[in-house]
Amino acid sequence: MVTLTRAPFVREGATMLDVLLLLLGLGAFALMGLYARACARV
Repeated sequence: MVTLTRAPFVREGATMLDVLLLLLGLGAFALMGLYARACARV
């Protein structure tokens, strides 16, 4: 499993903020993808 890090340094474990930011980023990316598909369909 490959993990992507935003910074060159790696901290010990992942904080709740890191998880929230990751989920928020993935959610925004998914919403943009669905929005683009919806616009292309019209």
